[in-house]
Amino acid sequence: MKKALLIDGNALLYKAFYASYFLLEKGEGLDNKGNPINALRTFSMMMMNLRSKFYTSHVLVAFDEKDLKTFRTKHSFYKDGRRKTPEELHYQKPLIEEFLTLFGLDFFSHNCFEADDIIGILAKKYSKEGIKVDIVTSDKDLLQLVDKNINVHISKKGVSEMTEYREDNFASLTNGLKPSQIKDLKGIMGDSSDNLKGIIGIGEKGAMTLLSEYETLENIIMNIDSLSPSIQKKVKDGKDLGILCKSIATIITDADLKIEFDDIFVKPLIKNELISFLKRNSLYNIAKRIEEKW
Repeated sequence: MKKALLIDGNALLYKAFYASYFLLEKGEGLDNKGNPINALRTFSMMMMNLRSKFYTSHVLVAFDEKDLKTFRTKHSFYKDGRRKTPEELHYQKPLIEEFLTLFGLDFFSHNCFEADDIIGILAKKYSKEGIKVDIVTSDKDLLQLVDKNINVHISKKGVSEMTEYREDNFASLTNGLKPSQIKDLKGIMGDSSDNLKGIIGIGEKGAMTLLSEYETLENIIMNIDSLSPSIQKKVKDGKDLGILCKSIATIITDADLKIEFDDIFVKPLIKNELISFLKRNSLYNIAKRIEEKW
């Protein structure tokens, strides 16, 4: 069976940066000129580990564009309150892209689609073509993509420890939810990371209870008269925002990025240039690993 690995580069990039930010605070994680390389080091190691873990010849790394214009960004509250991307990370992004190129991996971003959407569009396209897809991310929004051909691996500790969500174990890992209900869950309980309020007053436990009985947020609203008086009021007051939050949390899957399976074929390492690049950025241990094992 053909296989593709889709990597949420955006989520792993931030994870790599903040997991090693303590090095910058200690005055470490710098190259010999004093420039930050903590995210470059950690992200590079992640990519090397993933290529060893997943034996596939087709890989794509998805990123967010710097100035995204999507149907979500027209809502001023979306992601409002998130701290701005640190300059130390801005500096390292082009270096990470250079590493990926020399390492033989394609990366892609689009000004109208978030990294999640890029992965969603391609994962469903490839799944329909009978291609097995593995997704690596730290973002549980992508769990809504799980199907018979799509598995999602949620990072716990870098990429060395991940939880694999498959069609056959999904319910047991999510207290009975179906993949399609992840967006309903976000619509009801909200998502603080994206500043989605959901239906005020109903948390995860209440949302799970409602979804186990009514399946979707829309069905809950249609059966509002069957709810307890206190829940009725919360749903009545918050249903419009809940529906909007569900829409925002829904990953796009039906667009066409014109990226075919064979377009993401892994290329050979440009080994000598990669080693020089790593040494130039003071990543001597990674350069040595490339020299000896790749």
